[in-house]
Amino acid sequence: MDRLKIRPEDVFEDPDDPSVLDKVKAAIEEERDLLEKYQEDLRKYKKLMKTIHSNSPLSIRDEDLSLFWADGDFAPPKHWLNGKRCCCALIIDDAQGSLLYQRPRKINQFTIYHRHIGQLKEGGALGCSIFFLVQSYKAQAGGITRAIRGNVTSMILFSNKNQKMLQEIAEELAGEVSPETFFKVYNQAMRQKHDFLFVDLHRKPNHPSAFRRNLETFLIPE
Repeated sequence: MDRLKIRPEDVFEDPDDPSVLDKVKAAIEEERDLLEKYQEDLRKYKKLMKTIHSNSPLSIRDEDLSLFWADGDFAPPKHWLNGKRCCCALIIDDAQGSLLYQRPRKINQFTIYHRHIGQLKEGGALGCSIFFLVQSYKAQAGGITRAIRGNVTSMILFSNKNQKMLQEIAEELAGEVSPETFFKVYNQAMRQKHDFLFVDLHRKPNHPSAFRRNLETFLIPE
């Protein structure tokens, strides 16, 4: 957790809490509110500075003066990212079998609308990338649902001896990748103990392949 530099208040430890996704959404919307307040205050500050340096500074309102006056000088508003949009990500780990997955309506909805969370007044949204860390691609109960799997944009797959599970993954990816190609690149990727296959279902036009061994080596299906 220290390496990821995640703030303690952004860790939600109970996946059985029915309000956990509401709390995540609220945190993203708080980031949105902080950004929009900074943008509005910055517009007011620039207008104030322009008026102060104009020929009619007496038209300044007292409330505008007090808004930015601190320690004997006028100070511009501050934002922890200096006005840049926050890149939001939700990492869900060790939650299989929890109520988060067993009652999937909320997590399905969150996944489907993840790009629209934290909508901005000017248009667009902060959005939220979601990372599902699971040991089983499918589960009898309490696993990632078909709605979630159908929205996957990329997949990291470590070595697995369960051929049935690999076949299920290959079949679900068949709309983008043929099962034959999937197994070829999977076998190419698994060379050393911690190797993984990275499948990019939305690869960039300049990428030679949708498959990589780990993150840096492109695999070209033969």
